[in-house]
Amino acid sequence: MGKKIFILGAAGPEMDGLDAALSQRGHTVAYATVGLGGERVSPSTAYKADGTSHYIGDLAGDIIFIECNVAGLTPAMVISIRDAAQLFGAET
Repeated sequence: MGKKIFILGAAGPEMDGLDAALSQRGHTVAYATVGLGGERVSPSTAYKADGTSHYIGDLAGDIIFIECNVAGLTPAMVISIRDAAQLFGAET
């Protein structure tokens, strides 16, 4: 599997579990953010994000959005938490 950069949507028990599992496997994980303050998205803003929790421009790899969308970035795929857990071997 090639290098992946995961951008996660709103926090919650399942997303937090996926975050931990992906990080433990050495994947790059960032969070979708919204607004000038860079607040992590909520369920109602997850598909209206306008930034990420840290700069990913210099990172090489496919960008995977998990239950979010970030303006200005083109992901290799947009998937659900459950699909991410199955595809990337992370239990939630």
